[in-house]
Amino acid sequence: MIEETSMFGFPQHAPEPAAEPPAAKKGPSKLLIAGLLVLLALLPLVESRDFMCAACGKRRTEHQVWGHPVVATEAETRCSRWYASRFGSDEPHRWVAGSWTEVRALCGLRYFGTHHYDRTGGPVAEFTPQMQLLIYEWFPDPVETKSTFLSLAQWEAEGTPERNRQEEVASRLRIWGRTSQQPRNADAD
Repeated sequence: MIEETSMFGFPQHAPEPAAEPPAAKKGPSKLLIAGLLVLLALLPLVESRDFMCAACGKRRTEHQVWGHPVVATEAETRCSRWYASRFGSDEPHRWVAGSWTEVRALCGLRYFGTHHYDRTGGPVAEFTPQMQLLIYEWFPDPVETKSTFLSLAQWEAEGTPERNRQEEVASRLRIWGRTSQQPRNADAD
């Protein structure tokens, strides 16, 4: 077969059609994925709730995402170290819920905090570890003091004599804690 040539000597034929570009992949773009990740990092998803051990004052924070527990962290306090030196570290903890919950984003941005008066532990939840330690150091019998703290771990039913006693003991301890500055026991650390 003879090919036609142009006046300049080049073969004259129809150019071959250009190959079609590869079909674009269907699916989310990188920009969309990045936007969703940023949005997820900023949504208020993480709920953190504080607890304390009614006996030793150790602190615990539980973190949940959409109501599912993710991680819990515990923190020793001066009171919990004192308690372990007197009672041993094998003692089981009696975790009491605090009344405060914080809601944060995954990136750590704090959205809000709220009080849960209906889901809090007893009056001992109001005591700081420093106040608990002062009380342990002041009163002569640590076992009796521990028993008092445990009796204040959960509120009794409203209007009962037990509830009235809890309110009276807690009130006296709060007043004492605000006015007392020094431990009475000489062997306190």
